[in-house]
Amino acid sequence: MVVNGVSKAQSAVTRIASNVCVIEFTDSSQLGFTRTSTGTGTFIWKAGKDTSSLFLVTNKHCLPKFGQATTILLKVRSTSTSSVGKIIPFAVFESNSKISSKVRFADNGEDVAVIDVSTLYPSIGKEFVPSNILLATKDTLKKYEIGLGKDIFFLGFPSVFYDKRNYSPILRSGIIATDPTQDFYYNSNLVDETAKRFKYVLPEKLNGFLIDASAFGGSSGRLVFVKPQPFEQREGNRAIPTIPLPFILGILTESHNDIGSDSTVAMRLNLGGVISAEIIKNTIDDFFAKIHHTK
Repeated sequence: MVVNGVSKAQSAVTRIASNVCVIEFTDSSQLGFTRTSTGTGTFIWKAGKDTSSLFLVTNKHCLPKFGQATTILLKVRSTSTSSVGKIIPFAVFESNSKISSKVRFADNGEDVAVIDVSTLYPSIGKEFVPSNILLATKDTLKKYEIGLGKDIFFLGFPSVFYDKRNYSPILRSGIIATDPTQDFYYNSNLVDETAKRFKYVLPEKLNGFLIDASAFGGSSGRLVFVKPQPFEQREGNRAIPTIPLPFILGILTESHNDIGSDSTVAMRLNLGGVISAEIIKNTIDDFFAKIHHTK
């Protein structure tokens, strides 16, 4: 029983890893200077009553702004030992300079982008991560007691570090550092110092929570999953809820530096900001309804 439980948890992580890809574009907006930008995206499958769609979930800031580039490259992992990964171009802007109708951003301005990539994979099957099951709501967190100190993992490509043949993502881990059922409000001193030292403006509120993990550049766009606990635990006669699946808790949007350091080099705090999975879920559900005219 223990072996089966471990096997199921490991197979779930392996399945997720096969659905993570590099998002890359070359910014040539500066005359005489080009810069390659990379991020992470995860394929998520949503099924309705009679239809389904495949979406790529990432951060809004992982996509080019108009004038930087019109197309992104999706470097998709190969799951076969005999073949290499695939590079798939995807146009994020229409010919009239408008953002593609296949791209949707979170309605509330959060750093979340959902891309309809169903035409890239016309045969949608169970190999893709199912949104209906894995995207965690606040009720999910409460039901399975997913809170402070719970183990998490995320898959992606830190600092452009990836296998150039297979585009296989790197698994990293950490713990939930603040209450995931409550939004996190940045204090004014942190906001002011971050803007002054790193030229980056923190929002007043993060609609999500913090994780204690190695969240470095290139980590943007990575989904954060809770580590499954497939075994039932008991205290006396009281059963403690297990975590049967690697529920998606949110999307990593930023990493934080030590503003108290005197060094000219930014020192990482190993704290990352995560936008709640409910925002991802709402964005996917609204986009799905629009595509399939279910509202």
